Amino acid sequence: MKKTLFIIGFVCSSILGSAQKDSSFFEIGLNVFPVIRNYNSAESDITLNPYALQLEKSFGKFGLRVGAGYRSIENTEEPSDFNGQNTFVQDTSTMDLRFGVVLYKNFNEKWSIKYGVDAIVANRSSNSNTIFVNANNIRHETTNNTESSGFGVAPFIFAQYHFSKNFSIGTEMSFRYLNNEIATVRENTEFPEFNAEINRTKTEVELLFPTALFVIVRF
Repeated sequence: MKKTLFIIGFVCSSILGSAQKDSSFFEIGLNVFPVIRNYNSAESDITLNPYALQLEKSFGKFGLRVGAGYRSIENTEEPSDFNGQNTFVQDTSTMDLRFGVVLYKNFNEKWSIKYGVDAIVANRSSNSNTIFVNANNIRHETTNNTESSGFGVAPFIFAQYHFSKNFSIGTEMSFRYLNNEIATVRENTEFPEFNAEINRTKTEVELLFPTALFVIVRF
């Protein structure tokens, strides 16, 4: 009897272990929507999903995910009669990170959803310089540097369509709550008495619409 119970227990544990292994997976997702948007050259006031890369590990009924996005833009306007012989230089960069807990709901072989909550980090940097050389050949420069650090949370729901076991596409909607600490430094070499440093806080609450298209590979 004990031997029989041992065999039954061993078989059951093997089946459960196999089922757990089959239900777990690892995914890599790449957001291709920015590429499509740039190709289409469409402008919109809607906030775009900032995450370009997503990694996710499922442990069966729940999973963990991380996402990251980075964007940098540099714009330089050379001196001309049109701009009064000024040189304008502007650099902006953004870095977005998220770390989330995921739950799963499978409707059929083709459709599934994920839902959960992310902890989010959003850093912004904006630097602008205006350079002017006066009639006495003296160079003057005005700078405005703004640094923003944001921390918050974002509940989300993610819809996924599966072309096969290992390939799918998906999009998501989330509700973001973000608290930002912003520091701005303004300096003027010609009028240093107007130099200033300003610190402020800003809270963002917004619904992030499905402005992402993740191409996903599952392993």
